[in-house]
Amino acid sequence: MKTDRELLELAAKSMGFKDFSFADMRGWGEARYGLSEGICTDALDDYWNPLVDGNAALNLAVVHGIEVSFHHHLGQALAVVPGYSRGRGEYWHSGAPMEATRRAIVHAAAAIQLAKEAP
Repeated sequence: MKTDRELLELAAKSMGFKDFSFADMRGWGEARYGLSEGICTDALDDYWNPLVDGNAALNLAVVHGIEVSFHHHLGQALAVVPGYSRGRGEYWHSGAPMEATRRAIVHAAAAIQLAKEAP
């Protein structure tokens, strides 16, 4: 997973969203919705981007049983996919606590979806 778009699309699939599209809203979307990009689907009344929306990220963590922690001494967030042994299924991200935690959760949810799609 290389881009935020890929992460968001995989995370949306992991939540069961169907018939969604990725919206690049630079400019108008930032003014109207506070987002520069997001997932748009008829199932939602709004755009969805758990990389910037803590509620959406928390929903991902709860739905998938992702264990989340922020290690202040390291300045890193950790999201652990359930069912993996230590060192596997761990997604670490550095940065500001809230941003790093949201990104770790989205990365873990995207990995869960990739595992579902694997042959």
